[in-house]
Amino acid sequence: MATAVLRRPLLAALLPAAASSSSSFPPSRFHRRRCRYPPLVLAVSSDSPKPVTSSSTDGGDPEEEPVLPLLQELAGCLVLPPKFLSQLPRDLRLDLNDAAFDLSNGPILDECGQEVGDLLLNLSRAWEVADTSTSNSLAKQLPSMEPYLTGSAKSAFGKRLVSAGRRFQAMGPYGKGELKKIAETMIKNGKLLSKRPVIQSEVEAMKVKRKLKFGELEFVLTAEKANIGAAVGLVFGFLSWQLARGVQNIADNSMQYANDNALHLAKSLKISLLVLGYTSTALSVAASLGLLLLAQQCFGLIWSRKFRADAAAVAWEANKPLSIEDVQVAPPQASEVRVKILFTALCHTDHYTWSGKDPEGLFPCILGHEAAGIVESVGEGVTEVQPGDRVIPCYQAECRECKFCKSGKTNLCGKVRAATGVGVMMNDRKSRFSINGKPIYHFMGTSTFSQYTVVHDVSVAKINPQAPLEKVCLLGCGVSTGLGAVWNTAKVEAGSIVAVFGLGTVGLAVAEGAKSAGASRIIGIDIDSKKYDVVDLTDGGVDYSFECIGNVSVMRAALECCHKGWGTSVVVGVAASGQEISTRPFQLVTGRVWKGTAFGGFKSRTQVPWLVEKYLNKEIKVDEYITHSLNLSDINKAFDLLHEGDCLRCVLAMEK
Repeated sequence: MATAVLRRPLLAALLPAAASSSSSFPPSRFHRRRCRYPPLVLAVSSDSPKPVTSSSTDGGDPEEEPVLPLLQELAGCLVLPPKFLSQLPRDLRLDLNDAAFDLSNGPILDECGQEVGDLLLNLSRAWEVADTSTSNSLAKQLPSMEPYLTGSAKSAFGKRLVSAGRRFQAMGPYGKGELKKIAETMIKNGKLLSKRPVIQSEVEAMKVKRKLKFGELEFVLTAEKANIGAAVGLVFGFLSWQLARGVQNIADNSMQYANDNALHLAKSLKISLLVLGYTSTALSVAASLGLLLLAQQCFGLIWSRKFRADAAAVAWEANKPLSIEDVQVAPPQASEVRVKILFTALCHTDHYTWSGKDPEGLFPCILGHEAAGIVESVGEGVTEVQPGDRVIPCYQAECRECKFCKSGKTNLCGKVRAATGVGVMMNDRKSRFSINGKPIYHFMGTSTFSQYTVVHDVSVAKINPQAPLEKVCLLGCGVSTGLGAVWNTAKVEAGSIVAVFGLGTVGLAVAEGAKSAGASRIIGIDIDSKKYDVVDLTDGGVDYSFECIGNVSVMRAALECCHKGWGTSVVVGVAASGQEISTRPFQLVTGRVWKGTAFGGFKSRTQVPWLVEKYLNKEIKVDEYITHSLNLSDINKAFDLLHEGDCLRCVLAMEK
């Protein structure tokens, strides 16, 4: 039986039944459903004929890395000693499962093709069940995939190798260095395979086209052709004008005529030539002006691809209503991505900064950090996303290169923090937003209250294109934070008693995470938080408590309601600037643990796509947190709703 002080009706749906609590705990930290996978097989076949490909020796790009040697090297390192996988320690087996997931998650058959996709699905399945023999047999088939790895399939295959290779890299030294060799080979070869031409936002004028139709005729016009046509028209108009002026200057008595009829005919011809000349001049000038306008439109498209002029909600000052402004959004520089935001949600962190309590808050700025959209353009060196990809911007970066990312102990990343903390981009320490030349600060490296935003490439997670963006945008902050606080930070076990202080979106997500972990009781405390009442209810305290408000007094109450000897309290809420937490040292000496969490401990680029897949598989809730839907123009009303008590998450549509 679960005891709760309820303010949110959604919590009732999340509380576990006592009879089923023991069976709801997942078998591993990252429980996944693989029912969509085909049965495990050793052979890869296809009814379709092999595609005809050209190698580098057949006149292809001489700078392009040959595929076959890379596949042979990869196959060589993946062939392991007998029973190697089954003998891995439990923690390495979990990492191996993660590598299998990274190798085969998402729309793999669409991205890599049927043949390559089937092989990777079966290989990942062999890793999951630690079947070394099957894994070796499949690895030996990798070189035979060379004909199918062309274009986007080769690039997608390479990206999956890099992602899975980083999982092997995190396993560290083991055995005779087999895992290290696999990691190095997968990352190196994956990067070579995923190389592609960089898509720049600065598009040449001739690539921007306009189609003109005249009945059955259709013309494709570029800015270059329009300018040439305008020049030809002006020259023809000038010649026509000169001809007309010449005809007009011919005097009627300058020539002798045989009779009056000849004179009349000459005058008629002169008038006709004048009409034709001046009409041609006028039409030529009009056509030239029209072509120049079309050329200007084409160049305007180029400019718009460089500098977007789009609507954004700008916070000019603390505690002043946000203003909808036309903001110029500069093109992405190296290692940057420009994203068209389609949906964004409001979070209490946005209000916290807007209120002026955030010590890092800078004005004027564009707030927002919980959103989803589509990649519009990318800067030099960006390889993991491309225009058209559906993504979730992440305020918690993941570079996979800094000491934090490599430590395996935290989801914090230090690569771009020095820039995002002061509202600028890392490359030049400048903002990509401006209004009439005045810079507008970024916020948390995301700034999603804008129809277009520029983020670092280490701060954007590519997700399944089938995911509804108006729903999964919530996985950019609140829902993920609550679930991760339970699964990653506290690691709640089955049968535990859990207390949740604050029943907003984050608190309810904590309750959902605790239910999925098999908690036997979930106690929700919202307005009236009495720690001793909780202690009395639980025979000595709870096993885990979560403070989801940002109130330092409640943080102390959450710690002191934990059970002596093993109770753990997790601080999730963000307190105001200058606030300090305190408790009697004896509370910690007697075995209680005080911890904090950021973004629920999730690795953003790696695990946000995994959360999206869990949502699509109906393993986690998202829709239920959305209580209101408005447009960007109603953003101030949305902030009011956020504090009226009946709003969990308000999602704003950016295009309406």
